[in-house]
Amino acid sequence: MIIMRLKIDNFYSFKDFEINFSYPRKVKNSLIEHEFIEKIPNFRFKKLNIIMGANSAGKTTFGKMLRNIFNFIAKQRVDLLLEAVNKEGTEAMFELDIVLKEENKYNLYRLNVVVEKIMLNEDDEHLNIKKMKLSKATLNKNDSYERAIERLDVVKKYSQEENEKNETEKILDEINGFGWFFNFPQSNNLTKKIKNLNVASNILKTFDNTIQNIKEIENTENGYQIIFKNRDSVLLQNGKIVDRDILSSGTEEALGIIFAIDQMIQEPDRPFYIDEKFSHAHSELEKSILSIMIDIMGNESQLFFTTHNSDILTMNFPTHSFTFLSKREDGKINVTYPEDMIKRNDRNLINYVKNNVFDTIPDDELIYDIIDIINNKRKGVI
Repeated sequence: MIIMRLKIDNFYSFKDFEINFSYPRKVKNSLIEHEFIEKIPNFRFKKLNIIMGANSAGKTTFGKMLRNIFNFIAKQRVDLLLEAVNKEGTEAMFELDIVLKEENKYNLYRLNVVVEKIMLNEDDEHLNIKKMKLSKATLNKNDSYERAIERLDVVKKYSQEENEKNETEKILDEINGFGWFFNFPQSNNLTKKIKNLNVASNILKTFDNTIQNIKEIENTENGYQIIFKNRDSVLLQNGKIVDRDILSSGTEEALGIIFAIDQMIQEPDRPFYIDEKFSHAHSELEKSILSIMIDIMGNESQLFFTTHNSDILTMNFPTHSFTFLSKREDGKINVTYPEDMIKRNDRNLINYVKNNVFDTIPDDELIYDIIDIINNKRKGVI
């Protein structure tokens, strides 16, 4: 599955929000290979999506919303959409454009869903699907994304207002059968069997050079032992760390990174959302791991990678690989694409960020006001 575009309105803090993952111009000598659909070279999509922004700009929330939508499509998890509806209103909408390979063809789908939150009583909420529409276009060899969306035709639809029979599950079944992987800061633990222990060992020993190895514990469910050179060890049982005090914060984060890379090796052709997994890691480690992830991605995969590390901007990725989110004072989240402002692949992208061209540096004026507050308090002014 390839994600091309997503519109969100009134879910979480997203108001009239739209983000696009296509790009119009071919980049020469790009570090990111195969940013197009096989045999359809003009249908370009962003394989690497580095999402940056200030705190609370929506980077994690965007990933959660994307995950909620996937679970709604694949598993009819309406509860996840219900909890995401913004408290300021009852009606919400999303519109998702994706490409799926079906048999030997690539199909572009657009799913539009309008929902309404119904308050039955103070303790009971219900999500009502008001409208759902699925459109489709089979891609031709000369198609671009922009050309294909002009041919989208409605496949199936449902409207409560028109008293149509509710066949929303049948609509969702039309675009089922795809996979995804999300890894958020709070989900560091290993919850599935590690298939590539040699890779896991290399990562752990890089994060902590006192680690000797990691091995699977026989006759256990997802049981592993991290062995140190001084013969200490840490047990991992079904994703839980038995003695977490021995591991540093960075090494504990490495467990989530191991899980992500192991999944990328096993099933490379799907979307991966890696959200701020390197808050306790050295900048060079983050850059190295990101490079490895890019190398092992499938040709029909996308990597969404959120970070605050400005050193990532120096890695000579195409300008279109970066997306910047910012939040206005009214709470609305804005999207900025640097390629719209910089008409060439500028290696000095970091200078634009440092000069706050993309409105991603937090306003720290109130932080410095703390000094005045403390001084005034000491003087007895307040």
